[in-house]
Amino acid sequence: MSEQKNKKTSNFKSSLIILIIGLLLVGVNLYITDGFDVNTKVELYRKLADAFTIPAILILCFGGLLFLSSLGEFDGLLYVLKSGAHFLLPFAFKEDNQRYYDYKLARSEKEHSPYLPFIYAGLILLAIALVFIVLFYQNY
Repeated sequence: MSEQKNKKTSNFKSSLIILIIGLLLVGVNLYITDGFDVNTKVELYRKLADAFTIPAILILCFGGLLFLSSLGEFDGLLYVLKSGAHFLLPFAFKEDNQRYYDYKLARSEKEHSPYLPFIYAGLILLAIALVFIVLFYQNY
């Protein structure tokens, strides 16, 4: 029970950190696009919708990639890259004549990066963006 509570707390903290990073990206986007210099409400809503949508999509896509990685979808590609690097630079790696099956078993035993904090933070930013999109179309 305690381990599950620690995992939820860890996910919450991670989501909060990712959300803060997303909000910083929103601020940078508004600064770059002169989002603070608007004349009408409609223009403000449009710039805010754009500013929240971009980090939301980036964070959601990154969370999706982590999810696919946790399922093992990129194991074949990583194995090929590792084998190619070993072939090109044999002196840089320890001797490892591992078959793909053994590599796949070793990868499945490792703990993967948590993807849920990225999904949660991305969905929160996307929900905020949708609110501004609705406000934009109501006032347009």
